[in-house]
Amino acid sequence: MLVGLLLVVGLAWWFTGYEEQIDAARAFAATSSQKQCVPEALRRLESCMDMSCANAESAFLGECLGFAKVSPSLCEGVPRELVSDHTVAWAFRECRGIKAPQPYCSLVLGALLGQCAL
Repeated sequence: MLVGLLLVVGLAWWFTGYEEQIDAARAFAATSSQKQCVPEALRRLESCMDMSCANAESAFLGECLGFAKVSPSLCEGVPRELVSDHTVAWAFRECRGIKAPQPYCSLVLGALLGQCAL
């Protein structure tokens, strides 16, 4: 019984945080281009200390990319395949170049890869 209650409370907390990220992403996207979403998500990632935070920032980026003004050059230099050795190497190279923490940065960039693979 206690485990079930803790699970419900935990899920409610997670979904509330997720909804806050979605709202924040849409608010940012309302006045931004897709290209501005990427550095904003990575800036927000600077305060992350765990995977749940990185997941939330990935959701932020995915939502922001979906609602922001289209940037035709967004996917220049971004691999078109979702999972490959090339994709992994690209993400690590990008994250290392901006000194963003791994594996959190790669997780967030997954939202960009998803957008560019469409």
